[in-house]
Amino acid sequence: PLFHGSRGGATVVSPYSGRVVENLYGGGLYTTTDVDVARSYGRGTAQRVEWTGINPPRVLDGDLPASPEIREAFRVATELADEAGVDEVEDFLAILDTPSSSVQNLMLSFRRLLLGQPRHDADEVMDVIRDTIQQDYDVVKYAGGQAGGKTGHDIYVLLDEEFMRFTGEAQAAVAVSDDEAI
Repeated sequence: PLFHGSRGGATVVSPYSGRVVENLYGGGLYTTTDVDVARSYGRGTAQRVEWTGINPPRVLDGDLPASPEIREAFRVATELADEAGVDEVEDFLAILDTPSSSVQNLMLSFRRLLLGQPRHDADEVMDVIRDTIQQDYDVVKYAGGQAGGKTGHDIYVLLDEEFMRFTGEAQAAVAVSDDEAI
């Protein structure tokens, strides 16, 4: 099972709209298999989340090197950022041209590039990357917790609300393997 830290109790505001650039992979439902970590984000409350798609989700492992298609989306987004007057685009292109750069490393570096930009411009640029990822994947999985001082945990970002549902508040901690997560 997956869990989403929710400050809203049983009522959850859609995470698929609104602020996109603040979240690593833009809009989406950010979940984890660790109910205690989810509760820490939700101020003590965590909602259980289920995948409802007919087929198993297509999962992008954000900790692996980026595919050529994803790199191309970053290149297009970088051109848009450059046209919008974003500085240090060349520094990002050096990271992008490193074959071992993971999707997560590229997302973190690109987000840093956009910090301080008008929200509309940043969201528009991030949408180029998100749309490319969503063409081939339903879920992005990456290792989280290292930067925020939380326990290391896997994060699963469900990219389309059509294929998920909340099934109630999580009651107890449950140990789950990666294979059972979604």
